[in-house]
Amino acid sequence: MTRRSVYRPLLRNGDLEGIQIGGRGQWRIEDAKLEEYIERMYEAQRGG
Repeated sequence: MTRRSVYRPLLRNGDLEGIQIGGRGQWRIEDAKLEEYIERMYEAQRGG
């Protein structure tokens, strides 16, 4: 599975914040935004 396959639905539904660059559907995701998303998922799993 590629990163693109994983990130695309998360970006489209707003779960992961990023900006689209260029005309070819490329996305820029800051490391900090990815870490925030991961932390939210851990918190949700813990029931928070």
